[in-house]
Amino acid sequence: MKKVCLILKSKNPEAKKSLTAARKFLSQKGYKAYFDLKKSILKNKLEWIMVFGGDGSVLHAANKT
Repeated sequence: MKKVCLILKSKNPEAKKSLTAARKFLSQKGYKAYFDLKKSILKNKLEWIMVFGGDGSVLHAANKT
């Protein structure tokens, strides 16, 4: 199973709505979605990471990887 991480670091309702749509779409395509960038998850070899938020959110996620 392909693994992805979806990160939401925004209180913006549109970002939450987009994450929900992405989660549903990815599930239909056979992806398992994680929602936290813990090291234990990173060891599971994620296919990719998708960040919902602004520049700071992307920088925060990049700092954890």
